[in-house]
Amino acid sequence: MESAIGSLPEPLPELSPEPIPEPLDLGPAIEPEEVSPAEIIEEPEIIADPNDLSEISQFANADQALGALSYSITIENIDTKEVLTELLEALSDPKFQWDQAEIRKQARAGRVELKQVNPAKASVVIQRIGDLPVKVSWKQHIYA
Repeated sequence: MESAIGSLPEPLPELSPEPIPEPLDLGPAIEPEEVSPAEIIEEPEIIADPNDLSEISQFANADQALGALSYSITIENIDTKEVLTELLEALSDPKFQWDQAEIRKQARAGRVELKQVNPAKASVVIQRIGDLPVKVSWKQHIYA
């Protein structure tokens, strides 16, 4: 009985070399055209201006809620003339594109409800009226 430790492996069978294939004929070589440096026109690199908020502004100024997300904002406890005046000033920005007569009518009744407000407008409204002594609530609507 032979031990596997002291035995040598069997020699590999001799391989015959394969013939080298002929190179493919791809046709005549195409020489590159020479171009002078004056003919090379480099496109300027466009770098976005970090202060350009035009896309955000367009989104915020959309007349309808974009996509599947919108908010309903309810503002209550509009009790005094001063609060009414400040609220109307905060909501009178023409960028909101809201019916100002309807907002005044609701505000005089003590409660304003803004429906289908896109997220950007909702954020601006909440920030603008945050210091007023009113009760603010909102509901998020997601449509699939």
